[in-house]
Amino acid sequence: MRKNSARRPTILDVAERAGVSKTVVSHALSGKRPVSEETRRRIFEAIADLGYQPHPLAQRLAGGRTGIIGFAYPLVTPRIANLEMKIIAGAANVLNQENYDFLLLTHTAPGHANLRRVVQSGLVDGVILLQVRMEDPRIDILRQADIPFVLFGRCADNTGLIYVDMDVEYAMRQCVAHLAELGHQYIVYFYQDDRGFGLVERALAGFASACDAYHLTSETLPCGISPEAGAAAILTLLEHHPRTTAVIFWTDIAAWGAYQALQERGIRVPEDLSLICFDRSTVDALGAFRPTAVDIRAEESSAQAARMLIALLNNEPLEATQVLIQPYFIAGESTAGAPTNPSRR
Repeated sequence: MRKNSARRPTILDVAERAGVSKTVVSHALSGKRPVSEETRRRIFEAIADLGYQPHPLAQRLAGGRTGIIGFAYPLVTPRIANLEMKIIAGAANVLNQENYDFLLLTHTAPGHANLRRVVQSGLVDGVILLQVRMEDPRIDILRQADIPFVLFGRCADNTGLIYVDMDVEYAMRQCVAHLAELGHQYIVYFYQDDRGFGLVERALAGFASACDAYHLTSETLPCGISPEAGAAAILTLLEHHPRTTAVIFWTDIAAWGAYQALQERGIRVPEDLSLICFDRSTVDALGAFRPTAVDIRAEESSAQAARMLIALLNNEPLEATQVLIQPYFIAGESTAGAPTNPSRR
């Protein structure tokens, strides 16, 4: 016959031992409502006698806070890349220093059922939204739940929204100006192949505006987030846009694939074709490829978003509710003066 193990004491046991209701015990633990010193003494004596240990999450819920921040990050691919890890780490470090726990909400399929479910459960005190779309239905979900949130990105209409975002228009001006100074006249931008994201649309608009300002001929082509996608994109360029002397990639992962494909065909970077990419978190680990790049300051930006959300939760005033962070332009080894006969390919 199996012997029953000792039952773990419950909050009801504490209430019975102290001669009060379960609700009064909850108030004494959370501090949510006043409890007389005599009653409090009896409750904590009962807790000590019984060895009662409140469940941490239940205790925090009773106090009106869970101490958990949701980080809503729909993944572009099923894998988390180095850039995404930098973004996650930047916010997590700030939140952990402020004694907040960190809940990463990821999905690759369309839909926001997981965010709605978590918000309605009361599990999180606030949310940081990433991969923000120009029209983002998650904002209505959070507004209806009356939960504080900060965007890591921008929508089409940002009235009343609190956000941190990269100044991608500034980044594009830096890229195009650099190439124009090197004498390039025909530039192609390979953009993220999922339109609708705020960053994608603003990058495209910024690229077009900068090329117009420098009177350059430009083209845009879609590209996925893999080395294979970058290789396929550069082959399309070689076939259909032979006059191109410089390219800009929205991600270093695709740029690496393009670089390898060019090497295989005897096309030199930067002598035959100059290349710039946004971020180089992944290719930095490869050693042999040091492209000219845009450092989007991912960790700084996500840390700023986390600090803004903590201020909201603490009812502290924000110095600014909408922050644009200027990226750094880093001259590397993948850009040079425009070749005189690009069509020789």
